Amino acid sequence: MENDYLKNEYFLEVSMTCDQADYLRRECIDKGQPYFGGPTRRLANGDIESTPRVFSPEVIVKENLSNIQSRLSKKAKKGYSENTFLIIPLVPTVLLRPGEWLDVLEKLQSESLPFCGVFVHDTVSQRKALL
Repeated sequence: MENDYLKNEYFLEVSMTCDQADYLRRECIDKGQPYFGGPTRRLANGDIESTPRVFSPEVIVKENLSNIQSRLSKKAKKGYSENTFLIIPLVPTVLLRPGEWLDVLEKLQSESLPFCGVFVHDTVSQRKALL
């Protein structure tokens, strides 16, 4: 490796990503209420509404990609040094199959990322990738 390849100083930023309504789903389960897998929200009276839904591979890819993109967007606005690596532990919305994981990575790689590297780690399957 060349002497000039690495700079003297690097920074790491870690930003967890998961579905923003996950805590509501957990609350439903903890209270013994039905959880149907769909959008979940708190109603004005304090109850939690869970909507039934059907998952498809396309939806699974889209939701997990959206969660990662959301974290990337928020972190990009903070103006980190160009010597910053972003580490994103992903808690997937549902278990990602290998092909779905690759679809997510392919779509992420086509984006312009304001970090010297982005490391994505699927915390369930233990798959990892450096973008």
